[in-house]
Amino acid sequence: MIRDVILDGTNPGGNLGAAFTTNINATQINPKGAYLDHLIIGIKGTVSTAPVTIQTVLKALAQFTFKAGQETRIQLSGVDLVALMAAWYRENPFAWQNTDNTGSTFVLGIKVPIKEAIQAGVSYTYSATYAAQTNFSSPVLSITGVYYNTAQASKGVIAVPIPFTTPGATGSTGLGTTITNLGTLQGILLFNTTAPSDGADLYDIQRMQMVENGAQTSLLLTANPDPLTGIFGYADGTRMGTVLQNYAYWDFTDEPYDVNSKYMQFLADVEVVSETTRLIPIITKQ
Repeated sequence: MIRDVILDGTNPGGNLGAAFTTNINATQINPKGAYLDHLIIGIKGTVSTAPVTIQTVLKALAQFTFKAGQETRIQLSGVDLVALMAAWYRENPFAWQNTDNTGSTFVLGIKVPIKEAIQAGVSYTYSATYAAQTNFSSPVLSITGVYYNTAQASKGVIAVPIPFTTPGATGSTGLGTTITNLGTLQGILLFNTTAPSDGADLYDIQRMQMVENGAQTSLLLTANPDPLTGIFGYADGTRMGTVLQNYAYWDFTDEPYDVNSKYMQFLADVEVVSETTRLIPIITKQ
């Protein structure tokens, strides 16, 4: 195994990464092994005037993208990356949330599954989009690549969100997307802007019907998702629960769906109108 630094601050130096105050355009990764198993990302910044939550820090990483050649494999926000880690690895990163108006808030050790056999002639790149956040300054970002010396069976993870704005009326509607020619569907993350609270039982998307090769199969209930590490238990009692409480996760790893030779579509039971949602299929390449 080789752990290679992809992005870091001055070494030696008392820092948690390199300055991240502007976008990082597509930057080539120089592979150090036969197989890139995963990336690890950390983000930290300084607090001023008022406390800064973990969610705010993660929003500073508006989008992280990993590409193999022209293929986009990962394209997620900082919050989505933590949700993917919780779903794939059943782990959470190390996080510290500032509670006054001085000091730092940080999220370190976000594991991002890549599972990529390195191929000669293929360019591997990453990019990161920065979004300024109130009371959060001097952000830094760190990235590590974890390689194996021998290639593994898995041929790559794809996690790219499908954005969907709910229509102006409640009821059943199609998401207008078809997943096919990709590989095997290992699970689904669904982000809803509105989630159940003390006063309402509503998600933006309350139920989701899977349509496999034109036939309706599983009906996914947001009332009955699979456990997402960091939120199950008593969500109000944990800061990581607050980060993840708007996600529902359904795990298909015991018997993944074929979305290579077959196709998958979705029907949504919309119960909150005109709000943004994200469907994140987690796929391993064929």
